[in-house]
Amino acid sequence: MSLSELRVRKDREITPVSVVQSATKDNDEANYGAGRAIDMDLGTSSLAVAASDGTYWIKISLDHVHCIQEVTFVNPLTTSTWTCTEDDCNDCVGNYCQYLPLTVSTEGAPPSYFPSTSDCKYGDTVKLEMTHSSHDRLTVKEIWIIGKQGEVSTRNKLRDREGGEITPVNVEQSATKDNDEANYGAGRAIDMDLGTSSHAVAASDGEVWFKANLAQVHCIQQVTRYVNFTNSLTTDTWNCSEADCSKCLGDGCALQTLTVSIEKTATSYHPSVSDCRFGDTVKFGTSDGTLAVKELWIIGKQGRSSTW
Repeated sequence: MSLSELRVRKDREITPVSVVQSATKDNDEANYGAGRAIDMDLGTSSLAVAASDGTYWIKISLDHVHCIQEVTFVNPLTTSTWTCTEDDCNDCVGNYCQYLPLTVSTEGAPPSYFPSTSDCKYGDTVKLEMTHSSHDRLTVKEIWIIGKQGEVSTRNKLRDREGGEITPVNVEQSATKDNDEANYGAGRAIDMDLGTSSHAVAASDGEVWFKANLAQVHCIQQVTRYVNFTNSLTTDTWNCSEADCSKCLGDGCALQTLTVSIEKTATSYHPSVSDCRFGDTVKFGTSDGTLAVKELWIIGKQGRSSTW
């Protein structure tokens, strides 16, 4: 992969919490998984094949309800863009519009009151489904979603994206407090909102952890966790070397361990470095019995760590 293939994040672009697809070609998640559609890299592609029911689709989940204005889909041949109204997102320009109906819906977030608007559609889920019978796959180089991020959130504590920040493909945790995914799910740790928190509790094996999965191997330089510690808001920051990320500054460091590892991506050659650690997975563990994260951000050398 070359640096020139990385796209620039758009103005008002909404960062997904997770993305899934009907099924993956050859079960090869590293090369064709749904996360490739949101990895900011125009040199990679997700590739969905038919699910057991014969359908081809890709679905993107957002952290909470946003007012979606525009969705752009890029595949190896063309670009198509859907523009939304209050009712639907049927207005589309591009060669694939007739084959790919786009729906915006509310699935994971609890119902809330939102003011009437004519130029966007409220939802926390964006789905594209192939309808043309002559196609046997759905290939996506990139999808980006434009919306009114700040206007929909009632918390008004949205943080700014940091320079060099890497967007996780998805996040998970040992178990969620009260099984309340809407309020305490792992996605709350990467929703850009300092007014929400993920809250992990012990799994059946007694372990408490939080894990962020990246689209590919990056060279991680720094990981910051924003948290409420002993009734005050603070940050814990881990700085990485080639060997580990054990150097930490913050009140909660003694209770947490952070590891950066390569789990889901095939291992390839990476040059020796002293100021970052290569990995596609960032994981917190704790001895405290519970792990709450208001926000997590990961800083790294995006693009330099990959050799494909």
